[in-house]
Amino acid sequence: HKEEYKRLCGRQFDEGKQRIVGGETAKKGEFPWQVALVL
Repeated sequence: HKEEYKRLCGRQFDEGKQRIVGGETAKKGEFPWQVALVL
């Protein structure tokens, strides 16, 4: 899929692309994990 990505100076080449996470579409900036901190 290299031809889908065009490199532009100073910009990420996958900017704005969505990803599939856990069977649902995840937008840029969304995180597919949870954290529990127990002290």
